Amino acid sequence: MAKCAILYKSKYGSTRQYAEWIAEETQGDLFVLPKVTAAQLADYETLIIGGGLYAGQVSGISFLKKNFEALKTKKLIVFSVGASFDNEETVEKMKKENFPPEMWNSITFFHLHGALNYSAMNFFDRTLMKILVSSFKKKPPEERNAQMQYMIDTFGQNTISLNRDFIKPIVEAAKN
Repeated sequence: MAKCAILYKSKYGSTRQYAEWIAEETQGDLFVLPKVTAAQLADYETLIIGGGLYAGQVSGISFLKKNFEALKTKKLIVFSVGASFDNEETVEKMKKENFPPEMWNSITFFHLHGALNYSAMNFFDRTLMKILVSSFKKKPPEERNAQMQYMIDTFGQNTISLNRDFIKPIVEAAKN
């Protein structure tokens, strides 16, 4: 496999866990964002960049946007981690909301289901979750999608959905 670097930014630990598993599977080097520079990545052929998903935005992605010109010749794989389900519609929406169009064709994007640990969340994040779930509850049941209903049903509960199998497509993309 080509020389691989895994970069991540993790607030509550789910992204860190996935990044560590990916590093093990790819035998890549692990870096914590923002404690890395584009110059440090010069010898890597593949960059896998992961961040938590907060209000639709992937944390740590500013590093890639800021350094895109220096990194665009590398294989770029990005993954987000959050409560959203992994489906094609979600992935495309996140890709378009987080990257300008000139970057879309240069990035392979994945979303991994993470943990919702309300007991570890700070006040601000708990408040955002409460507002989000309240907005879902206001919709008639027939207008709620599976993701909305899941968030309503599990609100306030700690749900751990980390699964090492979820990284398989990312590892495969890094190998090809």
